Amino acid sequence: MPLALRSDGAYMSFDARQLLLDRAAASLGRPIDDGNVKLWGGDIDAELDLELSPGSRLYFLVGGGLV
Repeated sequence: MPLALRSDGAYMSFDARQLLLDRAAASLGRPIDDGNVKLWGGDIDAELDLELSPGSRLYFLVGGGLV
């Protein structure tokens, strides 16, 4: 079927090293808390697949998400 509903989810966590935090604090002239970031996100898309030839396909995505 050429039409599909697709959903994706993501979780990312970034922890800054102490050396980076010390350098950033020195350049800003104030201390930095901890340098941790956690991101959650997800989206739902409608996908339309079109077969161009037996070995290739073209597809379009339309949708939205939340981060």
